[in-house]
Amino acid sequence: MTVSSVMDIRFGRTLPVVAAALATVGCSAHRSSFGDDADTICERAIAAAATMARTGPTGDSRSDAFRRFIERRASALTDLHGLTPPPENAEGVARMLAYFDQSQRLLREATRVSGERSVGIVIAAAAEGRKGQAVARRLGLDDCAHF
Repeated sequence: MTVSSVMDIRFGRTLPVVAAALATVGCSAHRSSFGDDADTICERAIAAAATMARTGPTGDSRSDAFRRFIERRASALTDLHGLTPPPENAEGVARMLAYFDQSQRLLREATRVSGERSVGIVIAAAAEGRKGQAVARRLGLDDCAHF
């Protein structure tokens, strides 16, 4: 199995799952500037991933489209790291972002390997993302629970 075919499988079949499973970072029940800002960041990343999954690669190979998805997600994570959470949520937000960061590292790794190993890495990335989503839910970050 070639890198290209694995990327085709990942983008065609896995991107919608990964996008839904990893798109998370959002809003607090007690609205704060942090919650509003995080919500906006996550909402944009989720919308971009949903659009990519719905329209598929346009003019690019599926590998390139998958890489663009990863880059867009990295940008959202950078923005989230730039926010200052309320002190009472700082530890939980740090834990959530650590899971999302690990997921992101795994997604990047998946673009550098081939064969079934690549698919396994994407599955591991989704699992790390789900851990971050669970933390987001506990924090009341509803939009982040879909990152």
